[in-house]
Amino acid sequence: MRRKYLLLVLMGLVLALPGCQGCPIATPPAPYPPSDLLATVVSSSEIDLNWKDNSPDETGFYIYRKTTDNYSKVGVMEANATSHSDTGLSPQTTYSYKITAYNEGGESESSNEVTITTPGEPTAPSAPSNLAGQAVSCSEINLTWQDNSTNEEGFYVYRKTTDDYSIIATMEANATSYNNTGLNPETAYSYKISAYNAIGESGFSNALCVHTPAKTLEAPSNPMAEAVSYKQINLTWQDNSDDEDHFRIDSDFGLGPGNNQFLVNIPANTTHYEDSNLQPMREYKYFVMAERNGERACSERFWATTPSPIINIYIWMTWTISEFLVGVDMSLSSEASEACQVEMTIFVYNFPPYYPECEVIGSIEETFELEADGWTNIDFEVPVVTSWPARPYSGVEITDVEILY
Repeated sequence: MRRKYLLLVLMGLVLALPGCQGCPIATPPAPYPPSDLLATVVSSSEIDLNWKDNSPDETGFYIYRKTTDNYSKVGVMEANATSHSDTGLSPQTTYSYKITAYNEGGESESSNEVTITTPGEPTAPSAPSNLAGQAVSCSEINLTWQDNSTNEEGFYVYRKTTDDYSIIATMEANATSYNNTGLNPETAYSYKISAYNAIGESGFSNALCVHTPAKTLEAPSNPMAEAVSYKQINLTWQDNSDDEDHFRIDSDFGLGPGNNQFLVNIPANTTHYEDSNLQPMREYKYFVMAERNGERACSERFWATTPSPIINIYIWMTWTISEFLVGVDMSLSSEASEACQVEMTIFVYNFPPYYPECEVIGSIEETFELEADGWTNIDFEVPVVTSWPARPYSGVEITDVEILY
């Protein structure tokens, strides 16, 4: 009977549990505290917070902040949050933060504490100073200045010639120099510099005026001389300047350095000249110069040698006249289109010139004039050093030809 009664009591308790009214429910524990709190300054009025959520059952987070006094709650974040932006702050103020998690079981211990200071109110940058500049060529001016601000986003370079200033370049932050290229020669340029950021533009640096010099007169290059006939040499060169008044050609006519002689002036932008009515068998040396307002830029010396006109020589006979005298009978013809004077040396050999034993046993120098396309017959008597040469031979060397203009 006792066992039956205990069984009925236990069954009654089991049946009564699901419908238990007024039974006490256990309170959950407080959540784990957040950790690794970090603070980042965004501006003079905003600080961003980030932390690590270490609990799975928080209802949310409390944000605490203080300046110099006690902490006060300044924000409530939802569950699983890991960041918060604290806005509306004061510039140049130190703030401390800590975070707690909370749920029905209560509030966790606080995270680590972080302290951070907001910067001052943003302002326009300070004006640069000590602007200086130098013309490094007729088309370039280099500028330098002192950067006096730490919050600029960049610099504006202003320039004027005769009108108002205008911006010609935008430079990056911390820049302290600018090279202004593509300028005009002999021109005055005025400059000033300002710094800028999102707030605005600084005042101006000191103003600076720089003059570009006259354009450098470039000397002709790659000069070449080509003898195209016995009386003409063609000259060519590369024109490297675009503002010369003309080109001047000088020649020393073989007299050597320091004895240059004016030959001719030719128009600007010319790159060739035909020097004619020259003499054959001469070396002609030249200089070509660009000239502008009395200034000269001279090329290197260049030269060419004119050939001889074609003089045909026909030796008809060489014979012994006496013990120390040899006769030579010859003809000359000229293919020059002008009359010319021919200087030549007549040699007498003891053997034909192509023999190893051949030597000169006598010679004379003679000068003759030939008409244009002319022909002449000449007989010579040449003294020799060998008595009664058995069978003499002769030859001729033309040493000079002068055209008789």
